[in-house]
Amino acid sequence: TLTRTTDGTGLVTFNDLSIDLAGAKVIRLTSGAITQDSSSFNVSNTIITPATGGTAISADTAATGGTGAYTSLTGPYYREGNTGEAGAGLIILQAPSGFEFDTGGTAPTVKIDYVSGTGNNINNAVSGTSVAMNSVTSTELTFEITLASTGDVINSLTWQNIRVRPTVGTPLASGHITKKTAGGTNSTLSGVTDNVTSLGPLTEVPGAATQLTMQTQPSATATAGVAFAQQPVVRIEDQFGNLVTSDNSTVVTAARSAGSGTLQGTLGVTASGGLVTFAGLNHLVANDITILFTSGVLTSVTSGTITVNPAAANQLAIQTQPSGTATAGVAFAQQPVIRIEDQFGNLVTSDNTTAVTATRNAGSGTLQGTTTVTASGGLATFAGLSHIVANTITLDFTSVPTLSSVTSGSIVVSAAAASKVVFVQQPTDSSVGIVLTPAVTVQLQDAFNNNVAQSGTSVAMALSSGTGSLSGTTPKLTDGTGLATFNNLSFTTQGAKTIQASSAGLSSAVSSSFTIYTATLTTATGGAAISADTAATGGTGVYTALTGPIYAEGNSGQVGAGTIILNAPSGFQFDTGGTAPTVLIQRLSGSGGDVKNINAVPSGTSVAMTAVTASQLTFTVTSASSGGVSCRLTWQDIRVR
Repeated sequence: TLTRTTDGTGLVTFNDLSIDLAGAKVIRLTSGAITQDSSSFNVSNTIITPATGGTAISADTAATGGTGAYTSLTGPYYREGNTGEAGAGLIILQAPSGFEFDTGGTAPTVKIDYVSGTGNNINNAVSGTSVAMNSVTSTELTFEITLASTGDVINSLTWQNIRVRPTVGTPLASGHITKKTAGGTNSTLSGVTDNVTSLGPLTEVPGAATQLTMQTQPSATATAGVAFAQQPVVRIEDQFGNLVTSDNSTVVTAARSAGSGTLQGTLGVTASGGLVTFAGLNHLVANDITILFTSGVLTSVTSGTITVNPAAANQLAIQTQPSGTATAGVAFAQQPVIRIEDQFGNLVTSDNTTAVTATRNAGSGTLQGTTTVTASGGLATFAGLSHIVANTITLDFTSVPTLSSVTSGSIVVSAAAASKVVFVQQPTDSSVGIVLTPAVTVQLQDAFNNNVAQSGTSVAMALSSGTGSLSGTTPKLTDGTGLATFNNLSFTTQGAKTIQASSAGLSSAVSSSFTIYTATLTTATGGAAISADTAATGGTGVYTALTGPIYAEGNSGQVGAGTIILNAPSGFQFDTGGTAPTVLIQRLSGSGGDVKNINAVPSGTSVAMTAVTASQLTFTVTSASSGGVSCRLTWQDIRVR
């Protein structure tokens, strides 16, 4: 570089000048109008070419731990610029620290060549002669010039068959072959400074990659889902532990080794300068893990332990489901255990404050027991939960502070053992001798009012209050649903009454009060001796007139709304012609308007039949008597044959 700029002190340094022709020289400096010439100096024609082939000697060839193979060098080469520049004496080439010469195999020599001039060659040797070394050791190669070139002869010296190897695989060695100052007669080589001038650079480089090692360990602690604060850096090394800085292609893969879960992030990274630098690695599962780093045939390496802690609490999850079946009023055999988890499903073991509340979700009824529990070590463990309503339920679990809730599986709650009987269908008002309709029913229940489906239990019915006697089948057995049906109960006397249902070992039940009224039915007369001569077929076909029948209520509503159909017995038929049959409605007792009478008609009204056929007479009661009014129905103009 022939043009330079001054530094802060005004100094200009030219550090790479060279001249391509030998001879006396002067260098001129100029800056604007200012010029300055240097003192005169001489440039020699001497040529020094350091040995080549030693700048990338593999550590794998080291004498210790390596193959011990030697690397062949070319040179060094020295050419005199003037006669006698290679002076008489010893030329000792010394190996730099960390390297050694080959003392076996083809012996190293020095080839002496004639270049120009008239006179004698070095050592009076014929040009092209290879001269043996005086001595060869692992650290020194010694050659003696007994006679320098004379006249104006110029010679060159070429060292041949020099072989070197590193002594050890690490640390990596580097240095230069130099000329050592001989202890006896020392040859001087013009342009060569003993122990300084390089006669061949030697550099030991890493061997072939064989292993992975850790340069930077990942963080010892981490949070689930968060990139490790300190990301791992892996070294590509040779067998001696040297970083293979030339490696820019090896791909190293990271995977979780110890522990559980899958490592997250960019898991495959390419080396740069022998280093593999990971970024963004993280883990979702809270546990102690190590990371295994692999790459093909290279020896793998495993990181130190990373303790991955849970992230912040985010959700509830069920560790232990409550029992799938339960009995009303009895604590679930398996009580629920709820987990406080982060968003990745890790148990937040540090949580000792979150309050978790259980409530009934599906089904009906109120959950019983201690329904709010505080977490301990991230777990909310319930005890004593039960349910008293027999049905299928699920449980909801919520928390303070609010986390995502969770719902249990179904719990089929069955009734407890039967403890009592209860009336389902209470007895209703009726008349003396008339079966209670609808049928009275009694259900087995547990202590929590759940129906108990238990067949074959004997339930007895008896008069509890009122006069007279109860008729009908008692006791009755419960069916598969636990229901006992009494379908033929009646009473012999009128008045207000209650009845009692009972079953051995169970609490009995007393019905609500009901009333039995007196109602009279007077059958039709006049039909006890109807002559066969009046038969429709073969006889005269004459009809016989009947009187009645007559039904007198004992209380309001004993004739209910609906149709009353009189059926002719087999072998007889009603008259469908002549005077049409009717029903006479008369008030017997009570006060108030006609609206209280049957069909809300005035007392003494004859109401036509709804339908008259040879086999049936149909009368419709559109409204029953009410308000304490009782009525009498008298069928009129009925004729049969």
